[in-house]
Amino acid sequence: HRTYQEHSFVGIFRGTIPYLLVRDPDFIRNITVKDFKHFQDNNVTVDKDVDPVFARNPFVIKGTEWKLKRAQL
Repeated sequence: HRTYQEHSFVGIFRGTIPYLLVRDPDFIRNITVKDFKHFQDNNVTVDKDVDPVFARNPFVIKGTEWKLKRAQL
């Protein structure tokens, strides 16, 4: 949302579950490279048949597939 355009990250809720929306490329790089062990598993599940594009997002894939996508980034 444009309201948070100047912020590097924003806290949001999906129902009652808090999420962190990271907008800054440097933070994203740190998360996917340096700090990935803290962010690799999450409770977001995407059906690849329903949304094949979003299902490839490195923040929703899990396990060894996450490590492969992280390395590609």
